[in-house]
Amino acid sequence: MKTTSLLIGTALTCATLAAPAFAATAHPIVDGLAHANVARIDPPLLTRVVGPTELSSRYYGTEVTLRMTVDATGEPRDISVDSPRDPQLVRAMTKAVAQWRFTPGRKDGLPVATKVVLPIRLS
Repeated sequence: MKTTSLLIGTALTCATLAAPAFAATAHPIVDGLAHANVARIDPPLLTRVVGPTELSSRYYGTEVTLRMTVDATGEPRDISVDSPRDPQLVRAMTKAVAQWRFTPGRKDGLPVATKVVLPIRLS
């Protein structure tokens, strides 16, 4: 059994994980007025990575897109692997990502569940 490592780009290590829909980057317009006091969500930070252990070398170089919710305790939930749709790859990646840990995203200083979309390449 070979261990597959994950090549995680600087976007991950620099804490840019949060899905754009959950990071308020622009002020919403309500009744024609911009509201400057909209709270921004700070994205979760990855603190522990576990690579998939049950994959053959044929998966090296494969790009996958992970989607998950990082809950308020820093655990990944509702994990899905968008691409490719290989059952062995999906099973191995889901099992590995379930063991990852994050510092949770924060809104107004409080931990909140945050949706994450993370493209990675297996190497």
